[in-house]
Amino acid sequence: MRIAAKDALRRVQAVFENTYNKSHYPISFEIGDQVMINVHSLKLPDVTQDKGVKVTRRFEGPFEVIDKLSDITYRLRIPHEYDIHPVLSIAHLEKYLPSPEEFGERNYLEPLREKQKTTEDRKLNLENRS
Repeated sequence: MRIAAKDALRRVQAVFENTYNKSHYPISFEIGDQVMINVHSLKLPDVTQDKGVKVTRRFEGPFEVIDKLSDITYRLRIPHEYDIHPVLSIAHLEKYLPSPEEFGERNYLEPLREKQKTTEDRKLNLENRS
């Protein structure tokens, strides 16, 4: 019975693996590529704590990839005002696609992160909310 149970688990795992792999494709970035950061998956406090999170835009960027540390981690050129670590997992990144020429130049939105705030200012604001 134990051998039959192990065989059943292996079969189910193979089915799950095949089903998962059908809808997922490997993504990788090269040095110099432009990427967008998913601020919702990072759960940045000043972006995802207020009301209306569902309608807040999801991506911030573009940022340049400056180093590939592994297949799933990349170092980005992020301005120090953003106050986030420059090494991110591929789970938080999306390839940046420039606008097609027929649409003209893309309008850039203001950054979601408040660039003027320092880490201490954020801590004080969080303490004042409590």
